[in-house]
Amino acid sequence: MLDGRWVIQNQRLYIVNVYAPCDLVGKIALWGELRQLKVSNPNGLWCFHGDFNSMRSQEERIGSSQRMADTSDISDFNEWISDMELQEIKGFGGRFTWFRPNGTIKSRLDRFLVPDQWISLWPDTSQHILQRDYSDHCPVILKTRMVDWGPKPFRVVDWWLNQKGYQRMVREAWINDQ
Repeated sequence: MLDGRWVIQNQRLYIVNVYAPCDLVGKIALWGELRQLKVSNPNGLWCFHGDFNSMRSQEERIGSSQRMADTSDISDFNEWISDMELQEIKGFGGRFTWFRPNGTIKSRLDRFLVPDQWISLWPDTSQHILQRDYSDHCPVILKTRMVDWGPKPFRVVDWWLNQKGYQRMVREAWINDQ
C-alpha cells in the first residue's frame, strides 16, 4: 500500500496493489483485511488495483473449455465492491487481462476500483489494458487525465547530422513529399 498526499488538491491517497489468492476462502480473507484497512483509515481516497483473481460476470471469461466461473465467487466479489463503495473505472484497450499460456482461456482478472469521490475529483480517470508481453497478464495502467499533446515532435539522432549526404537526403525527401 502506498499512503501519500496529492499536493495539488491537498488530498490524502491510499493506493493498494492487490494480488489475490486463487481460492475463494483466501480471497474472502483478503477482502476482509482490505475492508478493515479502509475502515481504520477513513480520511482519504482509496484506489485498489491489481490481480483480484475474480471476475464480475460470466462474460469476463471465454475459452475453449467454456469452464464456468464460480457464481458465488462472482457474487462475493461484487458484494465486496459494493460494501467498499467502489466502482470500476471505465476501460480502454483489450477486454481480457489474463490469458492461459496456450491461449485457450481468457479472463478479466485485473482492474482498478475507486470510490465516487475519486471520479468527482478526476472525472477523466480511465484504465487502459495494454498488450501482454512476457507475463500471462496484461499490464493495466491508470490515467487521470486525457491530454492531447498534438502531433509528435520530429526527433533525430545527432549521429545522422554528421553523416555525409544526410542534409541532401532530407532535402530530397522533403521535396518529394510535397
